[in-house]
Amino acid sequence: MNEVIERTEIDPRLVQVFREVFEDNALELTEDTGRSNIAAWDSGAHIQLILAIEQTFRIKFDMADFSKFNNVGELWRLIEEKISDAS
Repeated sequence: MNEVIERTEIDPRLVQVFREVFEDNALELTEDTGRSNIAAWDSGAHIQLILAIEQTFRIKFDMADFSKFNNVGELWRLIEEKISDAS
């Protein structure tokens, strides 16, 4: 059973996922960070990111979810929605 995670808990875990996927320990995220801010964020990395987020947050994305976010802020809201739906 998943519980709702407050945003203050999501931030560091999500940052860590991004750092691992993009192999950049210095990567800093804001709600506006998107594909245009991370050169390595291509379609392959996008899939790796989705899979890593699913594992970290114990959620499941649908294929339609892959295009529902354009930046980290939208991604946070989608993660929160998925966690809420799972509980």
